[in-house]
Amino acid sequence: MPRTYNIKERNMIQDDASTNFRRNRLDYYVHIHDIYRDHPNAKFYLHANINNAEYIGMMFKNIPFEQIEHVYLYEDGIGNTLKVNQFKIAYGIRNRDNCVSLYGYKNWKKWIAPMDSCAYAIDRLVPTTYYFSLMDLVEKNDLMSHFMQEEAPYADFEDLDLRKMASELTPEQLNDVMKMVGFNVERYRRDTQGKKVLLITTPWFYPNEMHHYDSMIDFIKNLKETRPEMFENTLVYLKQHPSGPDISKQLAKILPNLKILNKRVPVEVLALSNLEPDWIIGANSSLFFSFSPQKIAYYMTTKRDMYLPFLLELGIVSREKVIDLENYVIKGEKSK
Repeated sequence: MPRTYNIKERNMIQDDASTNFRRNRLDYYVHIHDIYRDHPNAKFYLHANINNAEYIGMMFKNIPFEQIEHVYLYEDGIGNTLKVNQFKIAYGIRNRDNCVSLYGYKNWKKWIAPMDSCAYAIDRLVPTTYYFSLMDLVEKNDLMSHFMQEEAPYADFEDLDLRKMASELTPEQLNDVMKMVGFNVERYRRDTQGKKVLLITTPWFYPNEMHHYDSMIDFIKNLKETRPEMFENTLVYLKQHPSGPDISKQLAKILPNLKILNKRVPVEVLALSNLEPDWIIGANSSLFFSFSPQKIAYYMTTKRDMYLPFLLELGIVSREKVIDLENYVIKGEKSK
């Protein structure tokens, strides 16, 4: 089995709202260089998020192309590719030559990071596999179909289906995944056995949207008063966005027994472990593509939300479950 590395093992700085972004990128550069230095004749299999093209660029600047056996690119969040990231794919198609030249730019002291969209040009350089969710819809989309058939005819495309993976993973493989993301699935299973679970998630908002967090807190407070059955004998977990502010103290005043999930643990691991909560409440997030529609209690939205139209179109979220944080009303009731 090929030798693998992850962030924690290499003691890399992980993304954080308080971390200097340039310092973070240079840290990745140094550690990737160290791996190649320790294994100068090794073949490399690179796995990366499509929306982190700058880190892919660092790999390319440290490792000769002929030693890169394959690159595996994963969309950022289930359901992110179709409709949400079409503009990035279009940019990648229009600027593929420029993207390729950026990836080949070796002077790291003057290094310029390729745009995220440049990830859609990597297949011109090395063998590449793209992982997209909802492939049946992706293939019907004109832009995606053009990209797959005309722009990347030699790349492979695979369906990213968490429910299918959950049924196919062996216990050992699932355990490896949980170790990788730092989630103790057995402890969670024990804690929640025989109990109802409510999962509250918070998104990342722009600085001029910080007031939306206050609206979310007010909504939870009102919900506890109007729907007490959701909170009686229920374990309430909070999963916050890694780069968002910490609102756990404010919520703990409303929910004294609130349990906090590590910010860096993707909640998709619950779907992968067949441990879906009974109710999910959150905002502007791709995670809603990962869970059963009947588990979604409320979906909060803002004017910048790119996911809602697609969630409504697919029937994953219904109108009566949509909370408009801009006006703090239930859209379904507003339209009655």
